[in-house]
Amino acid sequence: MTVVPGSPRESAALVVADNESVARLAPRWAVELAGAGRRYRVRLLSIGSPAELEAVAAEARSLSAGVIIAAGGERLQASAAQVARLASLPVVVWDDSTGG
Repeated sequence: MTVVPGSPRESAALVVADNESVARLAPRWAVELAGAGRRYRVRLLSIGSPAELEAVAAEARSLSAGVIIAAGGERLQASAAQVARLASLPVVVWDDSTGG
């Protein structure tokens, strides 16, 4: 896969997840995100106080992330959506319903 400079693929992804999702999905992220040529960082996210959400949004900005990837249940996804709004980024959900 070729990554075109300046393309969305060149930007990093911030994966926000709960402990269970990290334990289960980290090997898949390593394969699939690296295979797509995307740098990424994983950040544990709890249900999210306003201060925590702003801290995660600041981390996304410092990483120059182009997307927030949410991996976890509905409450985590809601917190990830708040982070994405604060950071002015799109959010996608890593669908784990089929094992990855």
